[in-house]
Amino acid sequence: LEFLRDSSEFLEAYVNTTALRIVWALSGSGTGRITLQHWRHSSIAEVLFQLDEEADINLARDYFSYNHFYVIWCIFWELDEDEDSLLHEDDLLRYGSYSLTQRVVERIWALRLDRSAAGMKYSDFALFLLAEEDKQADASVQYWFHVLDYDGDGVIDTADMRYFYEEQQRRLEAMGEEVVSLEELLNEFNDMIAPATPSRIRLAELQRCGLAHNVLSALTNVRKYVAWEGLACEKAAGRASNLRDTRDWDLFADREYRRLVDAEEEENGEEDGEGGGDEAE
Repeated sequence: LEFLRDSSEFLEAYVNTTALRIVWALSGSGTGRITLQHWRHSSIAEVLFQLDEEADINLARDYFSYNHFYVIWCIFWELDEDEDSLLHEDDLLRYGSYSLTQRVVERIWALRLDRSAAGMKYSDFALFLLAEEDKQADASVQYWFHVLDYDGDGVIDTADMRYFYEEQQRRLEAMGEEVVSLEELLNEFNDMIAPATPSRIRLAELQRCGLAHNVLSALTNVRKYVAWEGLACEKAAGRASNLRDTRDWDLFADREYRRLVDAEEEENGEEDGEGGGDEAE
């Protein structure tokens, strides 16, 4: 990170993002405070020892990767078209090529932690991005559970799921995709989660089932829902997939980092080409 010494803005943003990722992963209860118990049951000590021995910080993929920070930071500024350091609901709707529904975005907006400004600050966006692209993590499951618990009674029930799935159904129809009924979807959820009371899902049950990412995407992200259905069809046809051997967050961060670097190189190449033309004249 020696190169950050000459860029105080990026240095501060990197430090803040790294601290936020550690607290996000370790706080467990979402309080923003790390208990000794959470610390002991985490991998943070091993990661710190790895940092002491590793020359390339990007190989320490938990918490400290500069490439991961760069992805979060750049996506925020891509969405912040008016460059006021705040996202607005329309900005968040554009995330992932409009993959989130209006109702989901409204809930995310209502539950943001820092409401000192009219918009969404970088810290809340970073938490959203971690939750959206790493739905297998306990902290992410907790984040989305509170989003989907529309009436705030501590349970995701049929009424909550109907509220979010209605808009999802309309979008699937508009895309020409096959649409399953809510009743059929609930049967699938009950089979995957096995809640004590059918169609009444508690946080601990969702975290324990190991398939929470599928449930959450089906209710919040139309593109990931379609991808999940496609993967299920492949498995039914006997075609194995090894995507689950790699964390969703790592796959996402690597893909987005390559996209950002390629875009920057292309932009620089165009600028060099324009300059070369002027010199030739």
